Amino acid sequence: MLEHLVRYAERKGLGDDPCFEAKPVKWSIALGNDGSFRGISPLGNPDDKGWKGKPFPKAPRTPGGELQAGGKSHFLSETAETVLLLSPEKPKPNKTLEETKASIKEKHAYFAKLIEDAHKSGVRILAPVVHFMSDNKSIEAAKQEIARTKKFKPTDTLTFDIGGKSVMEMDNWHSFWRKKRDMPQNKKQPGGHLMPCLATGEMVTPLATHDVIKGVFGADKKGAKLIAFDKIAFRSYGLKQSENAPVSARAESRYRAALNDLVKNSFPLVYPKKGKGGIQLIYWTRDENKADPVDLVKNGEEATFDFFDGDPELQRGGLLAALKAFHKGDYRPQGYESNQFYGCSLNGNGKGPLVVRDWWETSLTNVLQNVIEWFNDLEIANCRAPKFGALLYALVREDLKKELSTHIPIQLMRSALHGLPLPRAVLGKALHRHNIDLMREGEVRIERVALIKAFLNRVRKESDPAMTTELSKNETDHAYRCGRLLAVFEKIQRASRPDLNAGLVQRYYGAASSTPALVMPRLFKLSKHHLATLAGGLAEYFQKQIEEITDIKKMGTTFKRTLTLEEQGRFALGYYHQRAQRKDNDTPDIQQNIQ
Repeated sequence: MLEHLVRYAERKGLGDDPCFEAKPVKWSIALGNDGSFRGISPLGNPDDKGWKGKPFPKAPRTPGGELQAGGKSHFLSETAETVLLLSPEKPKPNKTLEETKASIKEKHAYFAKLIEDAHKSGVRILAPVVHFMSDNKSIEAAKQEIARTKKFKPTDTLTFDIGGKSVMEMDNWHSFWRKKRDMPQNKKQPGGHLMPCLATGEMVTPLATHDVIKGVFGADKKGAKLIAFDKIAFRSYGLKQSENAPVSARAESRYRAALNDLVKNSFPLVYPKKGKGGIQLIYWTRDENKADPVDLVKNGEEATFDFFDGDPELQRGGLLAALKAFHKGDYRPQGYESNQFYGCSLNGNGKGPLVVRDWWETSLTNVLQNVIEWFNDLEIANCRAPKFGALLYALVREDLKKELSTHIPIQLMRSALHGLPLPRAVLGKALHRHNIDLMREGEVRIERVALIKAFLNRVRKESDPAMTTELSKNETDHAYRCGRLLAVFEKIQRASRPDLNAGLVQRYYGAASSTPALVMPRLFKLSKHHLATLAGGLAEYFQKQIEEITDIKKMGTTFKRTLTLEEQGRFALGYYHQRAQRKDNDTPDIQQNIQ
């Protein structure tokens, strides 16, 4: 995993220099060339939803471990309370108000000293910033202006603008910062101890401590480490800290930058509850290309990427047409054949290290073939390519966070991308919600039936029937035909008694789908009573349907006492197929009466 993350970072140009990182900053203090205060302005539009400021691709980086030790700050950009020495209204966690004030004062002094050290080393462009940081009147003027500024928070980050150009975009200070970062880093390295890097295979002096990955669900607000050995029990053979998983400083910078980039574009499989928990799927390919199998699974027909590569013929046919052409070999976009697909699901563990739940590595072509099979298995009458979220919501009443186990979304995504069977819990939940909705409202949710079909086809034995997209009159499975029969009984009752609020499905579906021998004979009697009230042509039409379904050669002479969970699934599909059957061959009069 580390090797492929490093390669991803190299391809994207991320983390090449461990002394720098991409960082957003929200506000800028404008200074004159003499260091005079000219005002404070936002970077970007504070009214934008999710405003994070302006991203700077090469901002100076200070490892989180150094900052957490206390007394230190970032270089050139920091929080407003540190830069302007703002008095806090509340104490920081686990600190008194006086301790919080002392901490901010110490960080302010360190921030000013870093800039002064850079200026003394030859970075003359920072002279106005040095003057500002030593001028109490200028700092007080900045405090007053920032207090009048809307959308401002003391924890927002500040940087400086000199003569209309941000110091973060200058490169005069880069050599100073590299030299500054090399000094503490060299002190931390175990002296002369070479080990093979897990990410590159090179013999290196391993980095003592790794920095955090940000934005992972369930992790600490400051981030969480992928590699950390903070307990003696986790140390082997006398190796200290991250020597247990040796990685060079450059490889650490690259894998961390890659993870930070991938987490920003991750797919939430499970959303956190009250800020805790949650699971994210990160994924990428070895070589750059337009394929996004996860977006296909997530959005179905509404997938946004250009899978068609600009081909108007494929675009006209739609996404599934292109996928089927890919499946048959008629369509081969460039960059797919020899490409690799990587993915894993992540979540935080409070203040502990990240949890990598799984790791996937396979060919991109294989993943796309699996996605095609996914949609084929889900395809059901009146429903072609449902969204992933719609499938999840089909398994609950209304709240995914409260009602759905966290392992189900992960297993569903694995099933889609890797062609694996669906978990049995999916069938149980789908049938449970299917029965409840039918008995309460007489409604069928298509995505739920699609999941039932996909489950049955992916776990079926050679002796089990394959479930089709639309009605299969030749299917001899007993449970399937029982479901069809119930749908016909429902149509008969609806034609005979259109005024009924609660029909036989609401009253009998649950029992009919689990114990048909107990219920079906009673429904036969009811149907005869209802048929007697219908006009001759319509009664004859329904009678023929009953006779076709109950053909002794295909269904037998008795109903089963109980149906297994899989048989209940086939019952549900038979019911849905018969209910959704097209009436193209019906006469207009009959069609009008039975709709």
